Amino acid sequence: MQSDRLPPQNIEAEEAILGGILLDPEAINRVTELLRPEFFAIQAHQIIYKAMWQLYNQGKPTDLMTVTSWLSDNNQLEKIGGQVKIVQLLERTVSAVNIDQYAVLVVDKYIRRKLIQAGNEIFDLGFQTATRLETILDQAEQKIFAMTQDKPQQDLVPISETLIDTFQEIEDRNEGVALPGLACGFYDLDAMTGGFQRSDLIIVAGRPSMGKCAAYDTLVLQKDGSLVTLGEVYQRQEIELLTLGKNRRFHLTKPSAFVDDGVKLVFGVTTKLGRFVETTITHPFLTVDGWKPLAKLRVGEKIAVPRRLNIFGNETIPESKFSSLIDSDNFCLFPLVFKLERSQLALFIRYLFSLDGWVKISESRGVCFGYSTVSKKLVRQVQHILLRFGIVAAIEKIEDKRSEKRKVVKEFRIQNSEFRSCFCNIDLWHLTITDALSQKNFIADIGVFNSKNFNFDSSWLNLIAENNFWDEQLENRVIFWDELVSLVESFAESKSRSLQSRTVKGKSPKNSENLTATDTICG
Repeated sequence: MQSDRLPPQNIEAEEAILGGILLDPEAINRVTELLRPEFFAIQAHQIIYKAMWQLYNQGKPTDLMTVTSWLSDNNQLEKIGGQVKIVQLLERTVSAVNIDQYAVLVVDKYIRRKLIQAGNEIFDLGFQTATRLETILDQAEQKIFAMTQDKPQQDLVPISETLIDTFQEIEDRNEGVALPGLACGFYDLDAMTGGFQRSDLIIVAGRPSMGKCAAYDTLVLQKDGSLVTLGEVYQRQEIELLTLGKNRRFHLTKPSAFVDDGVKLVFGVTTKLGRFVETTITHPFLTVDGWKPLAKLRVGEKIAVPRRLNIFGNETIPESKFSSLIDSDNFCLFPLVFKLERSQLALFIRYLFSLDGWVKISESRGVCFGYSTVSKKLVRQVQHILLRFGIVAAIEKIEDKRSEKRKVVKEFRIQNSEFRSCFCNIDLWHLTITDALSQKNFIADIGVFNSKNFNFDSSWLNLIAENNFWDEQLENRVIFWDELVSLVESFAESKSRSLQSRTVKGKSPKNSENLTATDTICG
């Protein structure tokens, strides 16, 4: 950006400073903390002041003869206009009394020139359309901040100006009526910090991640259904993710900034449902009493967790390829699973339960849908994808006790004989679905049976239990998915024959309407 206006400058003040130093070499002590050579607008003045600075640092006088000699020895004398220039500066100066005030004027004009330069550079940044906007804004902010750092600070003051105040401050601290630092006006904050310590620049601000820091390997759900770690998010500097709004509902948003908070101590938090997260001690959790940091939470206290994550991808894969979505070497799901579209993900969950799912009915706990695996990572992944359908599942670890291990091996069927041989040395993980709403969502959205000609809902389980359709010895044991299919189909067939027999005799069954309605409920 071009302009025909001259940049801000004060030539008379620059000449008065240089002439004052030539007239009174001791005067340079009053401006060395304020002025640097580049602060002068005229190049000749920069060279002369640099010569004076060098002589001052070497303990030499800055009079006419010494400065002229230094410039000549360093081949700088001709660049400034010769010895005539030095003599002119000296002749135009009457006194060095106001040299420090002249220095303030020179600094003022220098800062204004830097501001114009930064403005021109920011103006050019606006035309760099190939660069991300966030990067452009960061660069613009850095240029403004760098400009403010060029302003010199006055670190030395006469002792007479500070001695009385210092003694008064010491006395106030001794009596407990003053803070060690500067009070901000927020009494609780002052009590915790002791006030802000004196400095040339004090910034009071809140930045992203302050008090809300999670571990770098924490998984984050993206809008396409995929899961990435916070470390990957920080490297990419771009993501659209779920956040909890003021209405206590989730919505997608973009973070305002990405901040690496360094190495900090993190703590693991495990809920009764088996959900787990690692955060810093100051990370807030939503409780019935509002937001609380982890440090103030007690074991057994209720915290808010998602009941549904209504995020699905757009990927599809043939059902015949479902087995390829399971990493058999690492006992976990491949990333593609989390990006499947809704109906495909439901079919895949049904496929998983057909392999290692089960149902259990007991008088004490009622109906329980379950899934078992030896992989902690896999069971957490299954818990997560169920949550997308509003299915809340709990995770439980079977402790490593030999007696319980033998019971588990007998109770659960393992198809791979090679895997069975080492099964006793590995802990089992149970995923259970017990609440009625989650079971209803499972039946409605996931389904239980692969047969398209059979409809199923939870009332079938109650009917089976009420009629003691299986032997009493089966009570309180696990019914596997394929066994459940066989039991329910056999029970339905038996009831159907009974209904037909009673209808032929002209006797309508007492509960025929309810039974018919049950037969036609869609699973």
